[in-house]
Amino acid sequence: MKTKLLSAIILLSGVAVLFNACKKSESAKPATVTTATTKQTAGAQIALNLYHSLTGQFGGINVYNGISTPSVPNSTSTVKVNSTNYACGFYINNGISYNTNIGDTIKSSTTGGLSFYYVCNNGSAIGYTAQDTLTTVGTAPGYSFIDGLSQNYKVTGLNPNNSLVTVDGLIQATIVLDRGAKGGKSLTYNSFTLSGLQVHLDQTPPDITSGKAVFVATGLSGTTAYALYGTLTFLGNHMAKVDYYDSIYYVNLLTGKISTTI
Repeated sequence: MKTKLLSAIILLSGVAVLFNACKKSESAKPATVTTATTKQTAGAQIALNLYHSLTGQFGGINVYNGISTPSVPNSTSTVKVNSTNYACGFYINNGISYNTNIGDTIKSSTTGGLSFYYVCNNGSAIGYTAQDTLTTVGTAPGYSFIDGLSQNYKVTGLNPNNSLVTVDGLIQATIVLDRGAKGGKSLTYNSFTLSGLQVHLDQTPPDITSGKAVFVATGLSGTTAYALYGTLTFLGNHMAKVDYYDSIYYVNLLTGKISTTI
């Protein structure tokens, strides 16, 4: 509990610093708006932020890898506790530090830490609990970015070969984009509480077919700020419903397309 609270405090402190930096860079005070257009645009970003967080695209644990040893570049420390079977003990790495290059255009560096605890039955892993806190700083053509991610969740296999798993827990994600003088800066902070996400790993790509995520989202784009809350419901076929309780939108998690109907 203390570890989870500390991670949240660190991430929120980083959010405050980045948010203030973005605000100071604007000549006008941001006006908070919650128009239909804002909700629709934000809804796509909120859904994609959760999807990208779950699938490791912000550098964190990828639930699509299933119940297996976490893959982290340049691992610096590994600890096993009370187990002779690697997959049935602890995996701890508090010294994550690696660089990523995608072609010659997207470059980033990631630092942070993670811990796994595998749940086993008769010596075989049937699930795990995981926590990570990672920060990625990078550049790409036309923009720079900072991704802050904190994950704390439980993954449980639902069938003998763990091709169907369920995910419960918490995710916090802070995404900052700086597109320079022409595009300006934007920041989004999302907090998700996951409940019963069922992931079919035997599909290509894997599909989240059910489950919900209650979210709180704040964002800043230029002089426009928003503060939203609601529920994301996974529908299968890579679709999610964004319910603000007074309006509903549907997002394709592969394309980012959002609409008022499926």
